[in-house]
Amino acid sequence: MSNSAKHVAPRLFIPSLGVLLAGGAFLPATAARANVIDLTATDNGWVQRSAATTVENASETLVTKRLNDTNTRIAYLRFDVSNFLASNNATDITGATLKLALVSGSGLGDAVAVYGLNDGAANTPGGEATETDWTGNTTLNPTSVGIDFNNQPAGTVAKSSTALPTANTTAALGTLAVNMTFTGSPSSAENDIVLDPTAFASFLAGDTNGQITLLFVNSTANTDNWASTTNSGGFLQPTLELTTAVPEPATIAVVGLVTALGTLRSRRRA
Repeated sequence: MSNSAKHVAPRLFIPSLGVLLAGGAFLPATAARANVIDLTATDNGWVQRSAATTVENASETLVTKRLNDTNTRIAYLRFDVSNFLASNNATDITGATLKLALVSGSGLGDAVAVYGLNDGAANTPGGEATETDWTGNTTLNPTSVGIDFNNQPAGTVAKSSTALPTANTTAALGTLAVNMTFTGSPSSAENDIVLDPTAFASFLAGDTNGQITLLFVNSTANTDNWASTTNSGGFLQPTLELTTAVPEPATIAVVGLVTALGTLRSRRRA
């Protein structure tokens, strides 16, 4: 080697961001996967028009019956969403389903509708059951207010097929033709009520206390009995299934690589 020859250090080839983004081989076909979280109801209860001041027994079943009836029955479910919201945003939700087990019912042509109880909702006058303190079991929850037809936090529910929604609830989040095909031993009929994800996400975004309440009622004169959270028959407990989209690890790695290379190029130019 002559004295005039100079040693040149090998140069690191850094492709442009455009090349990286244009290269289909670098990006996976699927950018996200579904993450499913099941939340079991932490409290439940039901109310009856013809026994307006009675805290009904919800130890085994929740009972529903149409709104336009002297014996209207409406069921309530509370879910603890604090842990979910600690690691997710309401806008992350891509699907929501309320899962219920029908343990007895009669007749075809029935439907069930689900509503959300507005955050902070309370019956009037004051001192009645509220969104935060109602319970269907005063033995297990002695400091809470036992829910009955007169004090229910949805407010006054008229004897009318259009009594819901009230000012204290959302519009219907989802409806389902009731499945009355009973299977298993002891037998039940699972009913998976798909909730509108956009409407449910909006409802959840309004939560301020990590607790949400859903109420549901069927549309006909059928008296439907649904398994409660404390049922002893081994039936499905009332469950809220939430689905969110989670970026695939490969996608995260590619985005990180692109970002890192972009930063390195900027530093080399500096």
